[in-house]
Amino acid sequence: KICSKNTKKFIQLIKHSDNGTIDLNEAVEELKVQKRRIYDITNVLEGISYVEKLHKNTIKWIGGRDDTETER
Repeated sequence: KICSKNTKKFIQLIKHSDNGTIDLNEAVEELKVQKRRIYDITNVLEGISYVEKLHKNTIKWIGGRDDTETER
């Protein structure tokens, strides 16, 4: 299993957002998870160069749009 359910939801949320960016506070509300879980997800995705931090709470998707590993 590559991604957790929350990670898949987060990836779909960010991929379908305007300009591939998302405010982490909005993600917390939308996904109804603790902010700590969102930080865990973004830290891993940043570590594998799928997202980059633009501002304190703003993340941008830089991974491919058709990444099959994130769809599983």
